[in-house]
Amino acid sequence: MRNLELEDVKRIAAGILKRIDKACRENGLTYFVMYGTLLGVVRHKGFIPWDDDIDIVMPRKDFNKLSELFRNDEYLRFITIENTKDTIYPHGKMVDTRTELYLDTYRHVEGYGIGVDVFPMDYMPDDPKKRKLGIKYALFLRRLIEHSAATSVTKSGSFGRNAARQLAFWATRCLNTQKLIKKLDRLNLKNKKSGYMGSAWDVPFPVNELFDPVDLPFEDFQVMAPKDYDHLLRLKFGNYMKLPPKSEQVPKHHYKCWLKDGYENIIP
Repeated sequence: MRNLELEDVKRIAAGILKRIDKACRENGLTYFVMYGTLLGVVRHKGFIPWDDDIDIVMPRKDFNKLSELFRNDEYLRFITIENTKDTIYPHGKMVDTRTELYLDTYRHVEGYGIGVDVFPMDYMPDDPKKRKLGIKYALFLRRLIEHSAATSVTKSGSFGRNAARQLAFWATRCLNTQKLIKKLDRLNLKNKKSGYMGSAWDVPFPVNELFDPVDLPFEDFQVMAPKDYDHLLRLKFGNYMKLPPKSEQVPKHHYKCWLKDGYENIIP
């Protein structure tokens, strides 16, 4: 097996996104690059130089169709709670099965490799109080999922914060991660059509600022971005064109990954 460096991971992840983009355009599906990936697209026209992950969001119906499109793919696998009973993620992951990846502090998911995070979006209530309450409850469930799937406690910050992490870690040993994921996944499924969409625990996106997507350059191809990406980035990051201090320009994910035997020449 060959160990993979940061630039290798980026190239493989970009190749996965290129496949997703092609499938979406050919089948009339919509996605949006979002979060740090959208920031990288606008500020760097690609990856944030010190980061390696890719996040996209999709309307729920398109998320489900994407899962069907890749059901029998030769080497890409779309991991969701519906098809992978031991998953520890409350969203989808399109992974390259020719790679293998182990996170330092979470349970391993069989078949998990380098991939793209795919977040389904559902409608959220127009009433701001109901939205706020729903997001708080969803965030609580997500924290339970993270703690229940952890294999160790990451120590950082004050004594009080570390003590709280230790308590949360041991208190969630008896919880079923998969049942929590299903509960979180279904929170917003019954919501009526509204002016907001998003993942249950995340910032609600005004629908009129998402659709219709615009094409922006990412590395050597075009990706779909929200129509009003500037406003969404300002809401999330403030002055998003300003680079963070050098001390913060470091990878935030800790893992080990490699190519499986026989696939040493697949990196684009």
